Amino acid sequence: MFSSKIFASVLLCSLFLKCASERDIFVSPGGNDSSNCSASFKCKTLDRALGLARGLNSTRILLSKGNYSLNTSHSFTKIVSFGLFGNTSYDHDDQISCQITCEPNVSLSFTFSENISFEGVKFRKCGGWHQSSAGINEQYPYFKGAKFKTALDFRYCRNLRISNVEICSSPGLGANLYDVGGVVNFTNSLFADNYALNESSYDRWIFISPDGSYVYSGGGVNLMLNQYSHNTWNVTPGEHDSYQHNNIYEFSNCHFMRNRAMWLNNTKDNNGMNTLKLPFNRGGGLAMYFQGNASGCHIKNPVMRFCEQQSIVGWRFSS
Repeated sequence: MFSSKIFASVLLCSLFLKCASERDIFVSPGGNDSSNCSASFKCKTLDRALGLARGLNSTRILLSKGNYSLNTSHSFTKIVSFGLFGNTSYDHDDQISCQITCEPNVSLSFTFSENISFEGVKFRKCGGWHQSSAGINEQYPYFKGAKFKTALDFRYCRNLRISNVEICSSPGLGANLYDVGGVVNFTNSLFADNYALNESSYDRWIFISPDGSYVYSGGGVNLMLNQYSHNTWNVTPGEHDSYQHNNIYEFSNCHFMRNRAMWLNNTKDNNGMNTLKLPFNRGGGLAMYFQGNASGCHIKNPVMRFCEQQSIVGWRFSS
């Protein structure tokens, strides 16, 4: 009798924890952040919704039509499932009806997470600082791991879907993927006008801070499978290796327009900066670079369009 009560209690606790870790969060410009963010009582701000999502294993954030501000960066680690879905209706000119505008130095990032989806949203002016996988450079003593800006950042994640998404006017990259595997799918998405902004005469050019610890760069999508020695997170060799093999990367009906990843004209080749082997100028639109021991990976890109990219090449794949 006593053991059956214990079993029943454990079962109830397990069910409660499962329910507590899975949730739909509803957001509307007309909502109230003091509410419970349910379908009947939506919350108002995206920051409130993302703050709730950080304490959950599995979350869907559903946005009503409208404009939203993102005032602070949000980072997610070890998430089982995450989705940010805009209202699927479109305005009369076929524009996405859910727009997110970021404050300066704001971004979204995911690490050791899986089953991540973004659909039906437009990101404007988003870009926070993140560590790069850049190696040592003799001219710049602090260049190893130099920080760069990106709107969305994914590291050691699996199964990523970007569908009907626009990322525009980022002061850096649109999306950065380091060691992301499983099935990675970009569909019906636009990356436009993403380039360096540093409030100086070097605007729109890739520019390195004097000590080399920051790089102002730009571009659409950067996807890298890194060598273990260049990893940017505290992982074991086995953990790192588990993301390097048998992945599928699909790009369908994606557009890359007016993104820019160009060094200054006076940058010399012999200083090690103006090279495709650095993670800042491999393709103004799309860059894919398999640097480590990746194997069994498939790239599917039936339809991609590049327009007015400014870089050494509009898109780049290297292994």
